[in-house]
Parts: sequence; structure tokens; C-alpha cells
Amino acid sequence: MVNVFLALWAGHMVGDFALQTGRIAEMKRVGWQGLFLHVAMVTAATLIFVVRFPHWLWLILVVSATHLLIDAVRTFIVRDLRRTHLAYFLADQGAHLVVLLGLSIGMAPERYLQPASWIQASDSLDRGAWYVIAVVALVFMVPVMEALLYVDWAGPQASDIQITSRARLLGAVERLTGLILMLSPWPLLAPLVFVPHLVYRLREMSHQHPSQLLRPGLSLGMTLIIGWLLRTGIG
Repeated sequence: MVNVFLALWAGHMVGDFALQTGRIAEMKRVGWQGLFLHVAMVTAATLIFVVRFPHWLWLILVVSATHLLIDAVRTFIVRDLRRTHLAYFLADQGAHLVVLLGLSIGMAPERYLQPASWIQASDSLDRGAWYVIAVVALVFMVPVMEALLYVDWAGPQASDIQITSRARLLGAVERLTGLILMLSPWPLLAPLVFVPHLVYRLREMSHQHPSQLLRPGLSLGMTLIIGWLLRTGIG
């Protein structure tokens, strides 16, 4: 039986991260136009992954409505409660995932009686969805988490952070290389990929806020978690 949850999750990751530019993120914060544009992208991305299912139209309608509702709440109601940015971000993503899992259970309750089955790939399309989730998370989502972590720890000094395109590229290469090692016969080598990043942060400590040391740790942790999930899901 194909895994509806993986398809919904992959569509969410592409629409919520890979297709969301900084401009769209700014538009979301000021009104409905940005929210509708963002939800349209999430809907289109999700459609690509769920159109193979019999009740794809129902899935798309529910995903669109709930995504708009969750993002509208965070934009217009709880925007002033963002005291801990990373925790707020994780709560938002958790709400989206709970909705996607609920939809999956509604379509095939027998498939999701065991939590371990939520991430199991049943065919090549499920495995493809897993790879999409992993790559988007490591390339697009982890940098957002790193920036939010820095804001939480550095406070007013966070305005001094400069994340260049080169740094983003190097971070993506670092995490993807670690993921490849996690999926190889030598997963214990994966942490070694992050040693140069940690050494660089230590050498630059006199010019940086101490919280910058947490960035390589977060990258390593997310890479190990995603690598383990991927090995478990497609293994």
C-alpha cells in the first residue's frame, strides 16, 4: 500500500520551503495576498505528489484550507507571541504535520495503526518522496532553523549576522555529504564532515557571538536524524 503521508509531506516541504522566496515570506507577514500566493504554491507542489491517489481532489482541498488557516493564525493572531523563534517555528511545522498525518489516517487507517509504518516506503514513488523530503530539509529548512536559533541566542546582536550565498552553498554541500555517508556502509563517518565547520567557528569566536557554535551542531544533528529516518524508511 502506498504511503499517503510521505506524499503529503513531500508536497508540503517543496511548497513551504523550496518554493518560498524571501519576498513571499515578507508578503505573508503583511496581508492576505502573500498568504494566498504561498498557499497556491503549497497546493501546486502537493498536487504533484498526490494526484496518483483516488481522492486527490479531497486531499488538495483540505491541505489548502488547513495550511491557509494555520498560516493566517500565525500572521494575524499569534505574531506577537514569537518570543522563542525556533520553538515557534517547530510548533508551526508540527501543526502542519499533524494535519497531514490526520489526512493520511483518514484515507487508510489500517496503514497507520503502527507509528513505524508512517515513514515506510512501499514503492519507488514513496522512496522518491523520501529523497525529496530529505534534500529539501537539509538544503532549505536547516538554514532557517540555524538563523532562528541565532536570533534566539544572540538577541539584539542578531542584526549583525550576514549569511552569504557562499555560506549557504557550503552548508548545503556539508549536510548533503553527511547524508550520503549516512546512507553508505560507513554512516559513522558522517560526523567527520562537520569537523571543519566546527573548527572554523572556534577560530572565529573572537569575531562572532558564542551561539554561532550551535550552528554546526544543529546541522550535524539534523543530518543524522534525517539520515536515520531515511535508512529506516527505505531500508
